[in-house]
Amino acid sequence: MDVNAGVLLEGIGTEALPVVLVVIIDASPDDVTQVIDEVARLQLVGAGFRPVIVMDTPSLAAARRYGYVVELLVPENLWPHESDELWVDYVRRRIALLFSTYRATASVGVGPGGLSTAARLILSSLRSASGDTPAPSQRLATWAF
Repeated sequence: MDVNAGVLLEGIGTEALPVVLVVIIDASPDDVTQVIDEVARLQLVGAGFRPVIVMDTPSLAAARRYGYVVELLVPENLWPHESDELWVDYVRRRIALLFSTYRATASVGVGPGGLSTAARLILSSLRSASGDTPAPSQRLATWAF
């Protein structure tokens, strides 16, 4: 499945950017919004990736604001205890499926503390296979982070 780069980047070359799963687990809605805002800033500065937001908190508006693809996981506290599948196995299976579905080349995990230094470094180091950098969207003049 093809993933667009969202509303912050546009033009030729966005389709060549690597897809990154940004996996946000066990974060509050406010933390989810802050993480997604930071992902957007990193995407804009480096113009090097197309994010797919994977989260267990139903804060869809935060990701949709940037036009990002969102995949929602069942939170662990809502996982049926009588299930034959453990929650961690469910999450592992879903992430594997999302890697395949979106042809993702990387992922960063985000916990309650937000993006780690390592996650920031990974996101800011990504580039398209050709090395070309897409242009920022013309809509940025009115964008408020």
